[in-house]
Amino acid sequence: MRAGPPGRARDVRTGAADELATRDLSAGAGSLYPLLGRMRDSGLVVTRWDTEASTRARRYYAITPAGREHLAQFARVWHTIAPEVEQLLDQDPDHTLDAPAPQEES
Repeated sequence: MRAGPPGRARDVRTGAADELATRDLSAGAGSLYPLLGRMRDSGLVVTRWDTEASTRARRYYAITPAGREHLAQFARVWHTIAPEVEQLLDQDPDHTLDAPAPQEES
């Protein structure tokens, strides 16, 4: 979730899906909605229902001050470990990490 104005989960999912697709990755609604629920339960986002915009109620999510702090803390940690992750990936250009081939069951 970006630290911008409130948005619907569907918009977050679509934006995230588009971003992941550019990297040949994917994540479905089955991943996003539980994550948003945990973020809400932890006080990182708040939600509000809008029943006037259409015939179907829509839930909007907005990041809280605690969520902004959590995001800033995550960014600080990520910037610390990102070079190490890059170094590991550079040591294994095929990104296999010398993983053994899966064994077939007989």
